Amino acid sequence: MKPSFNEILDNVVQSAKKNAIEHEQMTPFLFAIGTEQMAMIPIFEMPSEREEKDEMFEKIGHEIANQKGKIGTLQAVIFATEAWMSSVPKTEKILPRPSLDPKRKEIITIIALDLNNNMTSEIIYEIKREKGKKTELTEVMDNRKNPDNIKNFESPLFISLMKGYITVGLQQTSKNKVIN
Repeated sequence: MKPSFNEILDNVVQSAKKNAIEHEQMTPFLFAIGTEQMAMIPIFEMPSEREEKDEMFEKIGHEIANQKGKIGTLQAVIFATEAWMSSVPKTEKILPRPSLDPKRKEIITIIALDLNNNMTSEIIYEIKREKGKKTELTEVMDNRKNPDNIKNFESPLFISLMKGYITVGLQQTSKNKVIN
């Protein structure tokens, strides 16, 4: 029997946590879960600018769609990466870019999109360091623990990925109509 989406997500979370502690720099990775199989896509160079990230994820969506014969129809996507997080008081109107915020926190974040159930998840762990070495991870958030938050979370990266995935699907449908 195939594992459920939550079982896969739990395994990815455990793998990301282990990877984050064991390695100084965690390589971001994306899992594309299809009806036939799952593909892991390492992301060796993550752009820093939003537009560049969106373009990269749109291209990844194209690649996943072009691999449909291998993975089957896309069922879910899970992305894990290290990042910076800022906490800003509600009285502040301008959010600093986390990488420039002197009070930033180092985190790992795992975002997931379950296409079968139209659910999104975000899980965040703060990385604690002692003498510059990663020593522990503390859970900051897991929106799966509050069912109201699961459907309300939106990821711009996944929107770009799905745009790329759907665009290829539409192009393939158009080609099939012309051929038939």
